Amino acid sequence: MDRTLYGLEGCPFCELVVDRLEDLRLDYESVWVEGRHSNRDAVARVSGQRVLPVLVDEPYGVTRESH
Repeated sequence: MDRTLYGLEGCPFCELVVDRLEDLRLDYESVWVEGRHSNRDAVARVSGQRVLPVLVDEPYGVTRESH
């Protein structure tokens, strides 16, 4: 998958990104992470931070915090 969205279930910012990706009909993979910041190592590896949501768009070489 070319796009990966790291998010947290119940996160309103994450849901906004999901809605926009679906509006644009873009394929993406969701990776739901744990609520505790200390358990967000996967997010920190790809973005250098533990804040959510994070969208990784490989075709464009972009990784960014999405809010």
